[in-house]
Amino acid sequence: MNKSNADCILDAVTQRMLKHHHRDLEALGDDLLAYYRRVIAVCGMQGRAVAGDLPFRWKTDFDFDWWGGWVMTRKGDWRNVTSWW
Repeated sequence: MNKSNADCILDAVTQRMLKHHHRDLEALGDDLLAYYRRVIAVCGMQGRAVAGDLPFRWKTDFDFDWWGGWVMTRKGDWRNVTSWW
């Protein structure tokens, strides 16, 4: 449900409207990594293809402290999900 990079927006109005107050991107990323790791295995591509994640931090000229995702990157709690073929 909360799958935008900026989720969850931290202003009071948005917070009241949320059905839950956590991001869903992490779970989505875990599911994508598991799926592509299975695909790599089924296709016999181990050692030639990789699915993984890398640390990510938004570098901005201004603070966006109302964006939950931006705040998370300040703590080092973010990643990019990627694959190499």
